[in-house]
Amino acid sequence: DRFDEKVIVSYLETIGDSAFAKCTALKELTLPDTLEALGDSAFFGCTGLTKAVLPDAMETIPADLFRGCTALADVTLPKSMSAFSASAFSGTAFLKKYDNDMLIRNNTLCYAGKFSPPTYSGDTPVIPEGVTSIAKGAFELYWHNTVILPSTLTALSDDLRLPLRTLTIPETVRYIGKESLYRYYTKYIVFEGMKCDFSTESIFTGGENSVTFYAPEGSDAQKYAEEHGIKWEPLENEPPVSITEDNLSYLLYRDHAELCVNALPDEGTELNAINIPETVQGKPVTSIARKWKDGKTYFSGTEEMEINMHSMIHEISIPASVKEIEADAFHFLRGIEKITVAEGFAPEKVGESAFSSTPWYTAQTESGEPVM
Repeated sequence: DRFDEKVIVSYLETIGDSAFAKCTALKELTLPDTLEALGDSAFFGCTGLTKAVLPDAMETIPADLFRGCTALADVTLPKSMSAFSASAFSGTAFLKKYDNDMLIRNNTLCYAGKFSPPTYSGDTPVIPEGVTSIAKGAFELYWHNTVILPSTLTALSDDLRLPLRTLTIPETVRYIGKESLYRYYTKYIVFEGMKCDFSTESIFTGGENSVTFYAPEGSDAQKYAEEHGIKWEPLENEPPVSITEDNLSYLLYRDHAELCVNALPDEGTELNAINIPETVQGKPVTSIARKWKDGKTYFSGTEEMEINMHSMIHEISIPASVKEIEADAFHFLRGIEKITVAEGFAPEKVGESAFSSTPWYTAQTESGEPVM
């Protein structure tokens, strides 16, 4: 505690475990390029530390290196880093900045954030284009079910251990490494390309779970699945992904999206009108359904509760992209007084009783106006 700032001398080669732990007077730190060994928790609990520069040659960051350095906000990461440890920065202002963001340095995804349910907006997290590699440990604290990979990524490296329920592998990814996926979490993986090399060791780690590969017939992924006892389904059978955007919930299929009316927001959300968009995540919204395809509904309460929660919605705007409105789609939205359709709207199918319980439907039929 006898100094305000510490710059490690250039010839230092080793710093031991907990060497500077709880050195609260330390404010800035620069580690030299000559450093060959850095111990765990070396700067643990240095609560006055605000800035740290790590040497470019450092490939991995030791466990708990800066844990508890609450004021640490400015960190220069190594250029050659291949592994990231969230625990190394636990409790720091630096890590908190990326809880719902992604830390990317030199085209490497170092930290994928948390995207945890309490703060997550509903959009699927996307690794931006330009990222060419993912550091080990990048998903250490990640809580979301999936992530969208960029086309610039060419491999899932060894020991990534991605804790994802579902994942789509773009055709640009040509290698799946050893223990790159956490089997305990994985439900299914979609392979978009025909060619992909797999590690000779297991691509999974951690526990047992039934996994399905959705991949083109005759692809390397199909061959790998059959050789390793993994269930394979043709790519066209890929199940939809459920997402939420702007208080509306959708199922995303490969070439279109479907709005699910019974997955409207919960009680307390102020939503007087539904403006259905033309597209969601680049996919045209072509159908409107009352329930998810698997028959589940958002509500777990009584039908009366469902009616009450939907009575606050008074107006709906439907885009021209919608070609099908399934039976009973708006059956319980008994507050609807106005429906606006876009120019060019020409549905191929409107299911029975799609609007029958709404005031709008009653007004239309009483006036002799066409319902749809």
